[in-house]
Amino acid sequence: MSDSKKEDVLTYMQFYPNLDIPIYVSFSLESFSPELFELLLKNGFVKIEEKEVLKLPETLKNNRFARILKITEASLNIAKKIDYFREDDKFGAETVTPKKGYSIYRFRGIGIMIYSFGSKQWELGCFSDFGSQEIEAANVVINRFVSWALAGLGTIGFWGVPVDNGIVVMNQADSKGEVVYVDIFNNMVFSVDGMKKIKSNFRIIRLDATLKNRNIMLRPSELLSFLIVNCTYFDYYGLSVPVRQVIRKMSSSIPGILHPKESFRPRTDLGL
Repeated sequence: MSDSKKEDVLTYMQFYPNLDIPIYVSFSLESFSPELFELLLKNGFVKIEEKEVLKLPETLKNNRFARILKITEASLNIAKKIDYFREDDKFGAETVTPKKGYSIYRFRGIGIMIYSFGSKQWELGCFSDFGSQEIEAANVVINRFVSWALAGLGTIGFWGVPVDNGIVVMNQADSKGEVVYVDIFNNMVFSVDGMKKIKSNFRIIRLDATLKNRNIMLRPSELLSFLIVNCTYFDYYGLSVPVRQVIRKMSSSIPGILHPKESFRPRTDLGL
């Protein structure tokens, strides 16, 4: 997505390498502001050394779940498409357009990503200030990539924040682009705060502005609908069957709680 002729030195980062998750990004530090590196760090990516970079082609070839996103500065043609107002933009800043064999994700004013579940290498074209301006939008774009890449591993993202004994799931705007990822098969949650195990007292929390001084248990069907609406997986055709199956398992095995919004404090013990 770039018209640059020179060969840039690329920086490679891996998503939670301590968990051996085969999801990577690459970009040129010369093309972007240092804030992009910091934004990726905050979203769980860690820079990998040259010896690991050399292993990447083999990993991408042999691991069917491996994905790498190449972040490049948009060419003039792509930049025009990023900024251009389309009729479907009135429904929201994000769109996914299916093509034959691939899809085009666009966050108006931010970037365009070309991806295919049949391909290991995806590409994001964006402006050079990506990661330093419109931080919430940049967080959303990065987490869309991660969510699509993780879906095959049975790990699902939700807009929200962690608390001591669970996660608070909310809509995208309220979360400011922050995401918690749930790996139901390995009983694990990870977020910008790191990783923690899902224990017996783990709860999925929904905030309610009308509720006062008490909590209410959510029925599994209510929790299921709530999780589907606030899942970070985003597609023209809706949630994939595997994603729906994981969310259904979550709603039947993890208690859901309705909690007063006025008493919520992020990253604290809610006393549930």
